[in-house]
Amino acid sequence: MKVFAFTLLILLTSIACIQAQTISGSVADRQTKQPLAYCSVALFKSPDSTLVTGLLTSENGAFKFENVTPGPYYIQTQYIGYSKATFPVPAFRAQNTIELGQILMDADPRTLQELNVTADRQLLEKIPANTIENVEVITSPSARFDPDGKSGIINITTKAALSGSRSFSANVQAGLPAIYRYDNLHNPLRFGGDVTFNARSEKWDVSLSGNYLRNDIAGQRTGDVNTTIGQVFTSFPSDGERSFIRYNYTARGSVSFTPRSSDAFSVGFYTGFRSQSRRADIVYNNTKTDLQTGDVII
Repeated sequence: MKVFAFTLLILLTSIACIQAQTISGSVADRQTKQPLAYCSVALFKSPDSTLVTGLLTSENGAFKFENVTPGPYYIQTQYIGYSKATFPVPAFRAQNTIELGQILMDADPRTLQELNVTADRQLLEKIPANTIENVEVITSPSARFDPDGKSGIINITTKAALSGSRSFSANVQAGLPAIYRYDNLHNPLRFGGDVTFNARSEKWDVSLSGNYLRNDIAGQRTGDVNTTIGQVFTSFPSDGERSFIRYNYTARGSVSFTPRSSDAFSVGFYTGFRSQSRRADIVYNNTKTDLQTGDVII
């Protein structure tokens, strides 16, 4: 019985050792050999490229994956301004730790050029400029976001309002006159604006905002429709005004109450209206022609 217990203890200890493997290493720039802090490092299974886990390197560029089940793996590193790199992980041996050493990454010259960011302007314009603290563009998101994605992330950090602070911002926009009038009855109107107000105390935070946009479209319709029934050819060409009057407005507000750091209560409202009407002032010229004689039928 003692021999069996001793054998079972050795077996359990061996299984525990096999299951507690560690992969460690560091990431640095290939040219300068400087460590890359907070670099994204992801661990994948080699057979099917399944993501096992991901992490960010420390300030000195070091990383460590713990409690890794033995098997074939590879590591993928991503960092802003550098090309994505992939490194195979050596097979596990008797030791419990695999030290990969220093992984060197190459700078990507494409990211050194000017970065153009295209976004929904209407969405971004709703954020007052004086409330933005920092705008960060992450071209290579870490593994916890999207390890295989091709899109980047725009991280907008807003300023924390101070107790007792008040802020007000307003924007006005106007459109240029229409290039072509098309003999429309009215000139198209294009203008808009928005306002934002915020007041904050130690426990209360009140925010109000609203916007209005008028964006008319001048237009003309020209067409020609015809039919042939028997020996009669009917044609009714048309020409005239087809313009649009478009406007919308929204209003929103919110109130937050924070009696203590662990509790917060908030309530808000949103209302809006959108309208689009069309003016169609079109003249049709109806003409019927006898196909056999060529005479116009009144």
